[in-house]
Amino acid sequence: MPLSNDAPRLPKLPFIIGDIVLLVAAWLTYQKSSLPLGTAPLIAIVVCVALGAVLFAIPFLADYAQTDREALADRQRSLEALARTTASAAEQISIAAAGLHEIATLTQKNLKAAEHLPQRLQEKISEFNQRLNEAAATENEALQQEVNTLRAAEAERLESAADKLARSTTALTKLDAAVQQHLAALATTAATLPALTAGLTAALAAARSAPPAPTAPADSTAATPPPAEPPSAPAGETGAATLPPKRKRPKPATGEPETAAEPSPPGTVSAPALPPPPEEPPPAPPTSSGNTNPMLELGLSDDTPLSSTGGYATQLSNPPMPFGVPPPAPVAELREPAAPAESALSSDGFTRLTATAYIGIGNKLFLRGDGPGLSPDKGVPLQFISIGKWRWETADATAAVTVRLYKNDQQECAELGALTLQPGHQHEVTANF
Repeated sequence: MPLSNDAPRLPKLPFIIGDIVLLVAAWLTYQKSSLPLGTAPLIAIVVCVALGAVLFAIPFLADYAQTDREALADRQRSLEALARTTASAAEQISIAAAGLHEIATLTQKNLKAAEHLPQRLQEKISEFNQRLNEAAATENEALQQEVNTLRAAEAERLESAADKLARSTTALTKLDAAVQQHLAALATTAATLPALTAGLTAALAAARSAPPAPTAPADSTAATPPPAEPPSAPAGETGAATLPPKRKRPKPATGEPETAAEPSPPGTVSAPALPPPPEEPPPAPPTSSGNTNPMLELGLSDDTPLSSTGGYATQLSNPPMPFGVPPPAPVAELREPAAPAESALSSDGFTRLTATAYIGIGNKLFLRGDGPGLSPDKGVPLQFISIGKWRWETADATAAVTVRLYKNDQQECAELGALTLQPGHQHEVTANF
């Protein structure tokens, strides 16, 4: 059994003391013996010195034996540890061998799977390509359907637009032909105006030079229209006649019925209650619109009265428009004039401005001024209420506020100019840009 490392060691002091005692005994024996030494003293001295040497060597020999035993025990322990390590290593090696076997088995399986992997990859790639082709075909069909739908819608729109354009072209062609006819008629009428003016002048001169009519009886007096003065300038010089509207012939003062005037022949003008002119009537000008009476082309009739300036009160009628085409509206009627600002007390005490302005989609109204929240250099956008309605309001106004309306904060409404808003009032304006 191996000794433990903590085994007690043999003490050296008693052996050293015994060695010293034996050496002292040998020295005392030598001192007390007479010379030459006899056999007994010599043996005693030798024995004492030998025993002292033995006693002195015993602890050192015991220490050496103890050290040898300890080294042997250490060697045994290291051999045991080495044996245990070898056993654990052998166990680990056996486990590794078993793991290597499993690894070899898995490797074989992986090699077999790797052999089939290219085929599986090819199958997956083929399936993926098939799905891509199906998705592309589906998308192409959907896109083709959408394109066909859009093409059909665009074709319908183009057909409707072409129909509208054809109808508009036809209407414009008819309108152009009618305008050309009316222009030709107006030119013909303008050409006949000098002759008509000359005839009227001659008739007036003859009327002035004629003797006065006999006095009628008191019970049957007839009202005679006053003689008319010749016009200040011929109407043919301007190329168009702009005359006041027709007026009715005044009825006779008595209850006698009024005699109807005979229709004038083409190219002549008849003046009511005046004798016919002595000169021959001017020849009738050629007509292009089939209307042979120039009086009818000017809008005159046989009973047209004389105007206060001495000429006939005539007014050119509007030319007839083709069927289905509305008459053109005057330019002045297309634009509503700006209405003055209307103010009233507001129910909630706010100072409010409501503007009516049709400025188109994407545009805004802005307000500049010296009131609360306003600036004369940068406009504040108005709140959109409905189509053509805009509003701005504030509850901080304590005095009159002077403001200006701007379109997109760039174009000012010159018709309204500067507006004065009373505090606590609601104002309504109409703006035109």
